[in-house]
Order: sequence, then C-alpha cells, then structure tokens
Amino acid sequence: MDQCATFANQAPTVMNRDIGLTPDNLAYNKTARTNVRGSVKLLEPDPSRSFVQLSLFADGFLGSRNAT
Repeated sequence: MDQCATFANQAPTVMNRDIGLTPDNLAYNKTARTNVRGSVKLLEPDPSRSFVQLSLFADGFLGSRNAT
C-alpha cells in the first residue's frame, strides 16, 4: 500500500481530521497497540461534478493536477 507524505508534526492533525470525517475507516487495535484500517466506505460519485471537470479540462481551463 502506498504511503502519503505527511510530516511527523502534521500527522496527529491529519489523522484526527480523517477520523472526524470517516470514523469507521480507522480502528485502534488494542492487542497490536496501533491503528488499523477499518471498514472503508466509499462516497457515491457525483456525475454532474465529473462532467463539469471533464468539460473544463477539455476546454483547457483545468490542468491535470487540478482535476481532483
């Protein structure tokens, strides 16, 4: 699995934010004394947002790095 680039002093802030947004995606394993991946819930895609992004990209207003 790929790792994200997060500085050590940012890690607690990023992790707490992620836990707040999707609390079921991370669980604490008391035996291993570490956080483990929980049940992942994917968001439903928004077709209208995807269409707008494709249109902007096709028209040259949105670069490939901004297409998220």
